[in-house]
Amino acid sequence: MIVPVMWHPAFPLSLMHKEWESSRRMKYPYKREYDGIAVYHPRISNTKPSRFVKKTYAERYIDAIVNFFAKERIRLDPKTDIFYAQWLPSAGFVQQAAHRLGVKSAVLSIGDDVVVWPQSREDHMRSFKKTVLEADVRFACADYLGLETNKIVGADLPYSVVHWGVDYNFFKPGTDGEIAATRKRYGIPGNKVAILCVGTAIERKGWLDLFDSLATVRRVNENFCLVGIHAGEPAFDLTEEAEKRGLSQHFLNLGS
Repeated sequence: MIVPVMWHPAFPLSLMHKEWESSRRMKYPYKREYDGIAVYHPRISNTKPSRFVKKTYAERYIDAIVNFFAKERIRLDPKTDIFYAQWLPSAGFVQQAAHRLGVKSAVLSIGDDVVVWPQSREDHMRSFKKTVLEADVRFACADYLGLETNKIVGADLPYSVVHWGVDYNFFKPGTDGEIAATRKRYGIPGNKVAILCVGTAIERKGWLDLFDSLATVRRVNENFCLVGIHAGEPAFDLTEEAEKRGLSQHFLNLGS
């Protein structure tokens, strides 16, 4: 798995630009491992001042992917290797990298990547259509999203529906002791219903709607604790938004 991130100089030089400092605070290693899967974070060129940078962000993102395979000396097989990006906004970049390296590309129609993102700007719509039309393989997490994708691009393209699911061999209810230990480890009150929300701290992920809803719930039942987990640069302060709605005693912000 490859997740390109913005390059920044070493501290204290990173303090010379807020974008550099923001990247440094994220502390992405070059490589880490999740559940046995190696995740690499190649750097996207990010020199300053920006006016002297000749390549667009898209071009530098694609370079980061292409250069990764050269650096790691990974040989790709055009017959079997496929580049896939879950989010359509970045799938176009990944698809172009695949074309440069001579392999196939796959795309997924998921949620607001289909029903919100393409309609938000003209260049988004152009990118959406180009990426979907030029994909070698197409998936959708629900049939209506596959149908909507075809409606937007104006073509009857083949796609496979792959529903979201849970591996019950890996995700299963914990024992009373395991649950108690987890609550203790993260400071989740043992006598309250725990509501878990995991997602980027941006408006379209529904955090503010959730806070508004829980403020209404609190009027009739205070026996709950919202546990929030989020990664990336937040668009707003979740703790502050909870406080505005009188939820300070009902919100546990665990961050990344």
